[in-house]
Amino acid sequence: MAQLPTDITQLNNTGIEYIKNRQFQKAAQTFEAILKLMPDSYQALVNLGLSYIEINEFEKAATILRQCLHINPQMASLWRNVTLCQKYSSLDNPDFIKIDQLIKNPDLSEEDQTQLYFALGKIYLDTQHYGEAYQSYEQGNHLHAKVTPFRLATLQNQVSRAIKTFNADFFNKYAFEDTSQIQPIIIIGPSRSGKSLLETMLSQMPQIQAAGEVGISHLDLPIALDVQSFTIEQVQTIRNLYITRLKRDLPRESKYIIDTLPGNFIYIGLLATLFPRAKFIYCQRDAKDIALSMFFKYYAYGHGFTCHLQSIQSYMALYTRMMTHWSKVLAKKIYCVSYEDIIRHPNDTMQKIKCYLELNEEFIFDFSQLHTEGVGIWRHFEKYISPKTKIKQKNDEPDLQDLMTSAYQRFEEGDLQSAENICLSLLSKSKAYYLPYHVLGLIYFQQGQNDKAIYYLEQALQIAPHNKQLNLDLLHIKNQIKK
Repeated sequence: MAQLPTDITQLNNTGIEYIKNRQFQKAAQTFEAILKLMPDSYQALVNLGLSYIEINEFEKAATILRQCLHINPQMASLWRNVTLCQKYSSLDNPDFIKIDQLIKNPDLSEEDQTQLYFALGKIYLDTQHYGEAYQSYEQGNHLHAKVTPFRLATLQNQVSRAIKTFNADFFNKYAFEDTSQIQPIIIIGPSRSGKSLLETMLSQMPQIQAAGEVGISHLDLPIALDVQSFTIEQVQTIRNLYITRLKRDLPRESKYIIDTLPGNFIYIGLLATLFPRAKFIYCQRDAKDIALSMFFKYYAYGHGFTCHLQSIQSYMALYTRMMTHWSKVLAKKIYCVSYEDIIRHPNDTMQKIKCYLELNEEFIFDFSQLHTEGVGIWRHFEKYISPKTKIKQKNDEPDLQDLMTSAYQRFEEGDLQSAENICLSLLSKSKAYYLPYHVLGLIYFQQGQNDKAIYYLEQALQIAPHNKQLNLDLLHIKNQIKK
């Protein structure tokens, strides 16, 4: 690690910057340095404890966070983080008793209530009080949803653009040679699908290092991402920026570097274009287990869809649609692995992945950290989930969101009749959903039925008057009609 500054303010700013950039090992070292200079710094203690959690130093984290609680025993977020550091065996634990007392305070802010409900949920889950666990997580998510919005339309547009841009013709037309010595391994999968577990297993090998959640979308690129006008010089520039970022916090060179950012699933086409020799591993897990694992995790930001099981299903439907597309156009590049297979048949599964990565050297993996507790967790909670929010499996009857996703897909494929039929069917079931009106307006405009197009778009606007894309589409169609 580079020489740290000795000024407390500068040190603190450095540590905060490391946390923002997910450089938690360096963050921990920085806050340790602050505490040597100022042992009573409460904020440095808090940040050090949180950094320890992120690098799986749970015993150290618990010790530090309990020091903080001794100073500020009412701090709800500290209690939630403390519960992450151990497994509880009884509700007689002093942590549970204290948290249960705190949450009964009528003057608590909604944010503090959220933190404490998630803390209670964790203890109830550990002690197998499943009904109480579900209820606590449900109450916490209900409050958390107020400050973590999720816009499904944004994700729908991203998926649609990716499918339209990166089709089979694109990959036949655009190919850039890559002789880079270092190649990325992109582990794809939604949050809680087993990506981090697989990353940990693979990074035991000397040829592989883990960079964590990086993502090509987070790069500060000097050029616009117009992939259909890429030059080899631009491609090389982006490659170098991405590999430099992947290597930034790593101690040595290696053949492969792993990136596990959940949002990478949108950018597989771009990554495959930039790195034709990259490896893509798609982590799959029981849909019900993924949904509940997301629902039970507190996300500070960026995962607003996890606050409702129905939103999780909508997100997963779009995720599946995106990955189905990549599996069609990049079939030979993507290796699928089951979380359950990693847990139940670890050696066979890891040896197959090793072959996919073209790593032929003998290697003995350490499977001591694997456990089966995460397999089939949904069975403990099925009776507590209301019929309206039942988590669907692949063979269940499609809901409105699934049908809307299908309508979008048919529309983009040019099958306007099927898209129209699906949208009209949706409207026969519910007229409170703006998306069927929106797509019907686009369909009728393409068919030259301008009056119907404007009618359906205006109906959509009555339901979603502030939708930017909807307003732009209506304006565009009216301008085209005038011409």
